[in-house]
Amino acid sequence: MNDQLNFAARAAVAIILGSQLLACGESAPPASTSAAPGAASAPTAAPELKSLQAEITKLKAEVTRLQAENADLKQTPAALLLEVQKNAEALDPGKTAAALQALVNRFPSSPEAQTGGKLATALTAKIMAAADEKDRLARLGLKAIKVSASAELGGVSIKVNGFDLVKKWIFDDYGHQHFYREATRGNLYAVASVSISSKAKDPLLPGIGVYQAVGPNLVLLSPMAYEFQRWMDYGSYLGNGHDFRNDFSHTETIGFKAGAEVSEDYRSDVLFLVASKHACHKRETERFKNPPVFYTAGNCGMIKTTLTVDDFSQGNVVALRVLNVGKL
Repeated sequence: MNDQLNFAARAAVAIILGSQLLACGESAPPASTSAAPGAASAPTAAPELKSLQAEITKLKAEVTRLQAENADLKQTPAALLLEVQKNAEALDPGKTAAALQALVNRFPSSPEAQTGGKLATALTAKIMAAADEKDRLARLGLKAIKVSASAELGGVSIKVNGFDLVKKWIFDDYGHQHFYREATRGNLYAVASVSISSKAKDPLLPGIGVYQAVGPNLVLLSPMAYEFQRWMDYGSYLGNGHDFRNDFSHTETIGFKAGAEVSEDYRSDVLFLVASKHACHKRETERFKNPPVFYTAGNCGMIKTTLTVDDFSQGNVVALRVLNVGKL
């Protein structure tokens, strides 16, 4: 193979030199337009030029042949198997089959051919399983959504202890009293009691919202806000003392009441409590506000106006609770 490469190098040099000589020969002007009387004619260079052209053509063909042969020598079993593997990982059955065929044609009994066949078979099985799962989910519709009262979301874990439509959203309990918001006439509050845990000392809380089942989709009724569930005492609620139980820098788990006002017309509908894996509620402090610490929502991008089953299967959001699930 080294001799072939050396020959190719020499041929390339010969082509270049020959081309230069040929150019010089073709461009050199004749010494005289007419010969002196009685003088012999100068020998013509035409036969030499034709011979040189033929040699150059021959060398070019040889270089082309050697280049093709060199490329062919690079097609080792390992290299061809790598092509099969790359296409299988890209989930491209057509290119995988073509790469496998090239491997089998050249090295039919090689271990690489056997491995490539297994990769192609596994890819076919994976594609068929994905198609079957897609058909299954399509038949089930919203019933295919997995519902779990606890989930890991954006570095925090959330657990739902209750979810319902109520007239009053009760929160900030400090022993013998609490605060609440009462829904306006014709409305109710969707309220969820949640516990959020985190190893971080100042985590963002996940986006959360209440959705109505409409055909094959979930439609957002309202994103939900967080309020603290309880305080150590009235003084800590006012900010006169620090409540370490409501500070992630001192405790791992904090209780919240999440709520949103919706129409009472949805009382009998199928409602989903959905949380996003995109954390977006940030802890804020305002000294003269009661309580002085609270959470505000940022851009909760995954709490979209409409969700499909695919949003859940892709892991962007999770369903935590469902009201009136028997109507699905």
